[in-house]
Amino acid sequence: MASYWDKVLNKRLGRRRALAASGGLALGTAILSACGGDEEGGDGGGGTPALLYKAEDTTKQAKHGGTFKGSSGGDPLNWDYYNFDGASQVLGHNSTGIKLMRMVAGRMTDPSLEFEPEAAEKFEYSPDKLTLTFKLNAKAKFSPQSTTGFHAGVPASVFNRQIDADDVVFSLDRLSKTASATRGGRGELFNSVNKIGPIVSFTAIDKSTVQLKLDHPSSALMTAFANPSVSYPYIIPKEGKGDAIDFLKTQIGGGAYYIEKFEPSVNIVLKRNPNYEALFPNVAFFDTIDQPRIVDPAQVLAQFRTGNLFNGPLFGPVDDRLNLKKDIPELLMWTANAQDPNNMYMGQHPESPFIDVRVRRALYHAIDVPTIVREVLQGYAVVSTGQFAPSSWAFDPAVKPYAYDPNRAKALLAEAGWKPGPDGVLVEIFEPKKG
Repeated sequence: MASYWDKVLNKRLGRRRALAASGGLALGTAILSACGGDEEGGDGGGGTPALLYKAEDTTKQAKHGGTFKGSSGGDPLNWDYYNFDGASQVLGHNSTGIKLMRMVAGRMTDPSLEFEPEAAEKFEYSPDKLTLTFKLNAKAKFSPQSTTGFHAGVPASVFNRQIDADDVVFSLDRLSKTASATRGGRGELFNSVNKIGPIVSFTAIDKSTVQLKLDHPSSALMTAFANPSVSYPYIIPKEGKGDAIDFLKTQIGGGAYYIEKFEPSVNIVLKRNPNYEALFPNVAFFDTIDQPRIVDPAQVLAQFRTGNLFNGPLFGPVDDRLNLKKDIPELLMWTANAQDPNNMYMGQHPESPFIDVRVRRALYHAIDVPTIVREVLQGYAVVSTGQFAPSSWAFDPAVKPYAYDPNRAKALLAEAGWKPGPDGVLVEIFEPKKG
């Protein structure tokens, strides 16, 4: 008789869900327990493990300590918080850095895009919204020093030192002059770089007070200060003035973790920052995060299977994930919305045929998206109605997708002037002008 898992693996799972084994594999602490139930989450009547786990908030049961065994696919290109390098961001910037403000994290829900003080204790706007004053939190400090030499070149006076207004002013000044940050915080924040940027000047009023003068009120300013991406205003030590610290080769921040060790092509080790613990007691639970460099996804999966890693490949065929669940039933697997990061933009050329709205609508009507979702993606997708996923705050449920209607597509193309070719296919030759 076929087992429960054989039945699951031998049929198409058209559940209209995005199976996110990657979410379960990435958390490490949540994937080692087992739960009973059938494939819909019930008890199944036979004590078999559930295919899909209903996530629960177990934060209160969490304990500090231990090592998270992760992996990285490559080394950071540099360690500068302001250098726009997405690879480096993934490998630790938003874990080691501290900002005046931070985004409020969601718990069992998507973030609300609200912000709260991080290194700041409080902030205040003037009545005309053209002066913004930050009061720094006396508990905000830079991290301890690495014991392996990673912080070579950083003065000893920096480590465990209280963050002051001169650090913030230096950080803002350096960010405003870092050309590679123009695509991010530099271009968004500073009026001298981009007229949409509100900040005209920044001054240290006293050791714990920073005051900003603005060209115009900006509703996006505080969100930019809380943005965790690289090239936004992370606070770095004033001792780096005049390139006294090479921020491309080392990194000193005040976030939840700090870099304890970096061995190129081997691993990155982060340690929990006790100074950040004083600001936010229950943010970082692991004492250490060990990220060996493993480039091959097959090796990552193999190491995950043996328990040497707590996270597996983030992407892969659904069947591979189900096989993994079959082999290791105690793994927890649940669904989550996922959005393909690859986008195709059409109509950018001034002579593009897609400038005509009838052509754009025809394209929608001509593609049988429901069949693609059902047959190719095995039901693990949601039909898009635009560039935003249903999990995004910008998603509008009132916008409905265009129905698959080849005849309507042909009619719209005919209205737009498209003529049948020798094979009966509607075509229009697009030859952009040169020169």
